[in-house]
Amino acid sequence: MIRSKFPLTIDKLASLDFKFGTNPRFQKIRSIEEQVFIPHEVMADTFNIVMISHLFWLDSVMWVGTEQGIVVMSGDSLVSQSHITVKDGLKANGATGLLYDLRSALVWAGTDHGLVGIDPHSKEILLTVEKKDGLLDDHAWGLPGLDIDRNGNLYFGTARGLSIYNPLFDAPDTMAPKVVLRDFNLHQNAIDNNILEVEYAALSYSSEQGISYQTKLVGFDPDWSDATKETRIRFTNLPAIRMPRTYRFEVKAQDESGNILEVPLSYSFEINPPWYLTWWAFVIYLALLLAMVFAYVRWRTAQLKKRQRQLEKTVTERTAEIVEQKDVILKEKERSEELLLNILPAEVAEELKLNGFSPARNFDEVTVLFTDIKEFTTISEQLTATELVAEINICFKAFDEITSKYHIEKIKTIGDAYLAAGGLHLPQQTEPRNVVLAALEMQKFVRERKALNLKRGTVGFEMRCGIHTGPVVAGIVGVKKFQYDIWGDTVNTASRMESSGEVDQVNISESTFRLLADDPQFIFINRGKISAKNKGEIQMYFVEEVE
Repeated sequence: MIRSKFPLTIDKLASLDFKFGTNPRFQKIRSIEEQVFIPHEVMADTFNIVMISHLFWLDSVMWVGTEQGIVVMSGDSLVSQSHITVKDGLKANGATGLLYDLRSALVWAGTDHGLVGIDPHSKEILLTVEKKDGLLDDHAWGLPGLDIDRNGNLYFGTARGLSIYNPLFDAPDTMAPKVVLRDFNLHQNAIDNNILEVEYAALSYSSEQGISYQTKLVGFDPDWSDATKETRIRFTNLPAIRMPRTYRFEVKAQDESGNILEVPLSYSFEINPPWYLTWWAFVIYLALLLAMVFAYVRWRTAQLKKRQRQLEKTVTERTAEIVEQKDVILKEKERSEELLLNILPAEVAEELKLNGFSPARNFDEVTVLFTDIKEFTTISEQLTATELVAEINICFKAFDEITSKYHIEKIKTIGDAYLAAGGLHLPQQTEPRNVVLAALEMQKFVRERKALNLKRGTVGFEMRCGIHTGPVVAGIVGVKKFQYDIWGDTVNTASRMESSGEVDQVNISESTFRLLADDPQFIFINRGKISAKNKGEIQMYFVEEVE
């Protein structure tokens, strides 16, 4: 190996007689280490190069690494055959090291922007290795920072330390990038002004910078977006009117090698309607309307009474007009009473009219009926909002008729649940027997309604029903937006009877069973003690009517 301590001209370089040992590795390779500076005026006629960083011989061809690329020269005439620069695919013109690898049959050059492998015959750049491929740094230094061992491992220094690379093990990446969600924010503002912001990322073994993404929001936009490298997306004006609406966000990634995950990352979520379009908001609207009607009736009545006192002073011929005014008053009063009876029991409504208030009362033995539709959320996704509301209205209207038939007091509906009670105000007519008969008739109606819907090709409801007998407190809640309701552990236990029951069955508690055990009209199935939420184990029975 020859080290030059003085500038070499082309003539001096050509006159050198290189001699090496018999090691096969060096039979066709001759090398000069360190930097060899050649005066600009000497090289001006050949190419515009002012500094040579490294050169070696390969099959009578001289490879010269310079600050302006790699020059390949004929060994005999020292005439330039090729000049490889960034235009030819070199990552940077500054070639700081050259080395020939017998195993891969490539000339390896270290540059200021990674490592490149060159075909010595075609002078074509076949491989590039950069920081994104695993190098510690893109600055791959030249000799003595570039060497190869007997296993084909290339050793080269970088600005951040030593890197090792074996081209024989360099296989294309076939693993698809895996996508993960980094952030998911949903801002609910109004009916059609919901905003969704999603941030995502993908892991790739080749290059994370080369990954492109496509996204889709099922339920809002059915088509995939154009491929982009952005890792954050924003959707605006997502609607949710009257009923909750379900969306599904999907994202898939593709790396530079074309690898793409067949099944995209998917995340489903639901947007609820604003509060002023929920069922309880409409209950408030109805209560407000009733309060306004009630206030109007009272005001109107006062006005008519004042008018009546004035008419008493008038002559007899105006008596017919007074009678007509009384008829109007009676009609308005009847309308107000009908409205009150729609939301209050008759006894409470009468007390409210006479006294202006009705105190809460304790009832020692009330039979509470609680129903709930199975998998209501799943069914609601298969129907339009209009179809869903119409179907619920048909069922609840039938339940209202059944409760009236058996003299049971309807308390309220809670979404898809229906709450009623027997034994309030009229215990002699609303005994536990009537409540059980009403529950059995409700189950019968739901079964027949489901069969009819299936024949029409639509979905039908399935219902659970629970009954429990015990003490409750009943009264009016509020002053203007009043509502008649019941409270107590009996209500909670009735709810547990429902949730612990089965579809198409009426599940009753031990206390209700004792009151009906001797009734020949019913058949009871002992279920034993069953665990109920927050209640422990409760004795339960299924009840059926004797045909």
